[in-house]
Amino acid sequence: MSAFRTLQFPTANIPPDGVTHAGEITFQDLAIDPEDRFAFPSPLHFVFTLTIVNDDVLVAGKLSGVIEVMCDRCTDNAPCKVAVDDVFHRYENVVGEVVDLTADIREDILLTFPQSYLCSDACRGLCPSCGGNLNRERCACSAAADAGQDNPWRQLDSLKL
Repeated sequence: MSAFRTLQFPTANIPPDGVTHAGEITFQDLAIDPEDRFAFPSPLHFVFTLTIVNDDVLVAGKLSGVIEVMCDRCTDNAPCKVAVDDVFHRYENVVGEVVDLTADIREDILLTFPQSYLCSDACRGLCPSCGGNLNRERCACSAAADAGQDNPWRQLDSLKL
């Protein structure tokens, strides 16, 4: 695969059966910058087939990659696979020109980013008292809460229903 800095492809020499482009592009080249919740340790992989139909160019293909997402419970970063298996775009009257897929591909991949994310189903999150990550260690606050100390709900345990 080749690394592309842009997703701009010339349409002048596309054969009748189409042409396939495979490669990878960084998220930064798609104007998707890291932020508190998302990081991008590896590039986005793509395979596109460009076909001419009348004076239009049809682009069909797939996108896939791995991003790091902050867990909603424990705030650790964890890998998350993102993929679009049905990329399809039509560009009208562009035969003989250079077609730029960047904006459309950026939108396609952003739509796959998770709105909420857990690093695992068994994630225990953060201690509500001290903020310690309960996946890594058992804090003294949790032991005290388990023993019933300073638990405002402790009296409910004694109810006979």
